[in-house]
Amino acid sequence: SLLRIDSNERIQALPQQLTGTVRRVFALGLRGDSLFVGGMFNGGGSLASNGIVVYDIRNAVFRRLGSAGLLPSGTSSWVNAIAVVGNRVYIGGSFSSVDGVSANNLAYWDGSGWNAAGNPDGEVTKLAASGDSVLYVAGTFARVNGSNYSRLVRHHLSGAWSRVGRNGTAGLVPTSISVNPQNGELWIAVSGSLPQPGSATYAAAGYAVIRDSVWFDYGKLFGVSWSASQPLANLLLARPENPSDIFTTCSISTSPMSSVVTFLAQVGGFSKNL
Repeated sequence: SLLRIDSNERIQALPQQLTGTVRRVFALGLRGDSLFVGGMFNGGGSLASNGIVVYDIRNAVFRRLGSAGLLPSGTSSWVNAIAVVGNRVYIGGSFSSVDGVSANNLAYWDGSGWNAAGNPDGEVTKLAASGDSVLYVAGTFARVNGSNYSRLVRHHLSGAWSRVGRNGTAGLVPTSISVNPQNGELWIAVSGSLPQPGSATYAAAGYAVIRDSVWFDYGKLFGVSWSASQPLANLLLARPENPSDIFTTCSISTSPMSSVVTFLAQVGGFSKNL
């Protein structure tokens, strides 16, 4: 379930592995020597901890965050995303409590215990941190923290929740979100239409960029087109030292056989068949 690539580019299995009938890793987060692992599993090594564990890289052992993990147990709950924001580790997914603390679909570990965060009324699918004070949350939810924040919301660790942009994402669930560490821009990938910059109308788009509360760019990958069934899968700022290098993966249907092909593409041009 978990592999390590060393400095010599050798792939190695960890000395301890995840446990459970189903063992799927959906999310990883790193802080210092702690690798946070989220997904659908029963625990790590000899420890029982449903859906969330931490791997101590220095000592090569799993540790629990708390004592029990997610509820409901088994395959009825899981973690889709992990984000480290300041001294907090956020997890998002599908669950109703963590370690006995009631928390719907979004929670954070503060170093000593779990805490609820906004209680979204639907599954959380993506998280993205902006510095040490802001968290972006995407998912199938319509309400967060008792207010109508649909599909995408911004959370300031001071406690405030706010809409992203003038009209949000028009009800679309982002397939990927990523924050540019150079300038704090939030890059959003969807399958469908997003707001045009400075307008309440919408235009067909594959990705959009928002800074603060203003959409200022949108478009499609150069030379690549797709439909609602062929969304951008992952949007990644692979080279933060060069903000213009934004990489993504997507699948498109090709002619004449209409086979689905996965591409690694750079926004604005380069694409490579995977």
